[in-house]
Amino acid sequence: KYQGEINSGILCMSWSPDFEFVIFATGKGTIIEMTSEFDIVDEVTIYNEETNEDENDNNKEKSHLFPEDNNKFISWRGDGQCFAVTTINPTTGKSELKIFNREAQLESTSEKINNLENIVSWRPSGEIIAATEKKPHRYEVVFFERNGLRHREFTLRDDCVVK
Repeated sequence: KYQGEINSGILCMSWSPDFEFVIFATGKGTIIEMTSEFDIVDEVTIYNEETNEDENDNNKEKSHLFPEDNNKFISWRGDGQCFAVTTINPTTGKSELKIFNREAQLESTSEKINNLENIVSWRPSGEIIAATEKKPHRYEVVFFERNGLRHREFTLRDDCVVK
């Protein structure tokens, strides 16, 4: 049965752990939350205030607001009560981690980071998020608290390959 379409394209999607909701990152720079029956719950525009772009301009390509080199930039916490998205701030060109609650309401935003990559995992208790950051000549695994604050990091050995 035909449910509709996302004209700007789907850059990434992720089901909640209980499969009640699915999150889509779109080519026009939005996060769309749908139920398992594909009914829209909410649509959130990323950075519309900061870019001063008209929200009704559906034809403008905004996929640059999400990482281009990977498609794993949405990650749900294990209990499905919140999810994190790696975004790219259009003003600074730096990456940010945005944490949303289950209803797709923004709860927190991390500091701006030069090359934040994949969200690797949530700690089982849900208070820490691990991601990778590419630095010149090395990779770091960085940890963020749910409120977006950088918690800690460690450097991977030189001979490690991050995929």
